[in-house]
Amino acid sequence: MQAKRQEWALKNKEHLNEWRRKNWVTANRRLKRRGATEELYNELYEVQQGCCAVCNEPEEKFSWLCIDHDHSTGRIRGLLCPNCNRGIGLLQDSSVLLEKAAKYIAEAKEKELCNG
Repeated sequence: MQAKRQEWALKNKEHLNEWRRKNWVTANRRLKRRGATEELYNELYEVQQGCCAVCNEPEEKFSWLCIDHDHSTGRIRGLLCPNCNRGIGLLQDSSVLLEKAAKYIAEAKEKELCNG
């Protein structure tokens, strides 16, 4: 069943993206409870010029932008691509963990422990 949904989504990407943009409130009920509105989304979209606030890639590359929020306060921070949104979430919204991860990546590149 999931494979059929994914196949349909790939074939109907533009239709699905348009639906997400027009019906983002339905798709983001939890964010609506935190004060997200269509106007706020559109304002953030304009300010960010339709790009992710972290990687600056355009929405078209990812199909949509996620409304990012602080999980401890519920405060809306901006729009992120799915990859950046997921990454920040997996690092528990922690700037300390994010800095440690950046340091780890930089140091690992310098060491080049593996030639793979």
